[in-house]
Amino acid sequence: MKWFKITLSDAQIAGNELQTLQDQFIEVYRAGEDPGNMALFATDSSPNTFYICVSMSSVTFGNILVDSFDASPCHKPADEKLNLLAGSAHGIDKLLQNTNT
Repeated sequence: MKWFKITLSDAQIAGNELQTLQDQFIEVYRAGEDPGNMALFATDSSPNTFYICVSMSSVTFGNILVDSFDASPCHKPADEKLNLLAGSAHGIDKLLQNTNT
């Protein structure tokens, strides 16, 4: 699995950039015909931090979002409570447990 971190500024959050991120994620996800193991997460600890998790089979679709939002590669977030915003809820436990950077 590959993880990417997106940090939005307070101004971006106020300007509805989070909704844009979610809408684009859903658009890419649907265009990929629901690629497996692709999800967008928010965290409880930081309202401005979001993560995209993609499997190798869905990395092409994830890269569209990574490029659009200047996401940076990262490790699976440690000690974070992640909340699913969009993507496949099936197999989320697997997404969170079996990750590679």
